[in-house]
Amino acid sequence: MHKNQENKLSILEQDLKLHCQCDTKVSKEEHSINRIMAFFCSNSIQGDLEKGNLPIVNKLYEVFEWDKFSYFDIMYSFWNMYSYGLHQIDGEYYYITEAENIKHAYKRSKKIHIPSFPKRYLNTNSRDYVKEKQSSKCLEEKYKNIKDLAVKCHSISNFYPVPDNKFNRVKGMCGVGDFLPVMIDKIQKHIDDETSLIQKDICIDLDTLKIWHEFFKEKRQELFLDNEYTVNGDTLKGNLLFRKQSEGRPLPLKETEYIECLNNILDRIHKRAALMEKFWDKKEGSNN
Repeated sequence: MHKNQENKLSILEQDLKLHCQCDTKVSKEEHSINRIMAFFCSNSIQGDLEKGNLPIVNKLYEVFEWDKFSYFDIMYSFWNMYSYGLHQIDGEYYYITEAENIKHAYKRSKKIHIPSFPKRYLNTNSRDYVKEKQSSKCLEEKYKNIKDLAVKCHSISNFYPVPDNKFNRVKGMCGVGDFLPVMIDKIQKHIDDETSLIQKDICIDLDTLKIWHEFFKEKRQELFLDNEYTVNGDTLKGNLLFRKQSEGRPLPLKETEYIECLNNILDRIHKRAALMEKFWDKKEGSNN
C-alpha cells in the first residue's frame, strides 16, 4: 500500500475526539476508552461530532460531497456495545429493560443521585464504584477489540447522512437496538404493511417512512452503505450483524452473538473506510 493510501485510511478511521482541542482531557487522553468516557462527560465540547462541529469533519464531508446534507448519525454506537458487554459480564447487575436499554441493578432500590456511568468509570478513588470498575476491567480484558470501537465510533467511517432530524431518535428508541440494518428491515416492514411506525411516544406516519425508504434506496452507494443492506427493486433488506438477529430480537444477548456482532461492526466500519478511500482516490485522479 502506498504511503498516501495509508494516510487516507488513517484519516478515515482516526478518532476525531483527538481534534477536540477545547477539552484537553479528551484530546490528550491516550487510552481510547478513557477518552470516549471523558468525551461523554465533557461540558466543553458542544454538540455531536458527526454534525460537523470540527473543521476536519467539514472538510471530509466536502470530499465525499456530504456537505449538501443537513442531518447525520453515528452508524454504530460505542455505548450500546459497551453496555451490552457489561450485560455479558454480569447479566443480573446490568439488566435489560423493556426499552432494550441496559440499566444497573442498584437503581431499582436506591433513590439517590448518582453520577453517570462514564463519571463513575473515570473516578480515580479506588474505594468508589468498585463493582463498575471491576466489571469494566473484566469486559475490556475479555473483549479486547471494544477498545477499537472506542476509536472508530467517532471516525468519519462511522458517520453517515440521514433523511431528517427525526431519524436518529427513532432509530435509538423504536426497538431495533440502534442498529441500522435492523432499522432498515423495520422501515421495509411498515412499507410492506402500509402502516405507521408507532411505539410508545414515537409516531412516524407512512408518508415519512416512504421518504426514509426512498432515501436509503437511492443513496446506498453514495453513502458507502453497501455492506449494511441490499436493494432489490423496491425492497431493502438489512445485512444483520449476528446469525439470529431480527427486528423482533435485535440485541446480542448471548456471548457468541455479542462477539459476532462486535467483530462484524468493526469489520464493516473498516470495509466502509476502504470504499470511501477508493472514492477519494478516484476524485483526486479526476481533478489532476
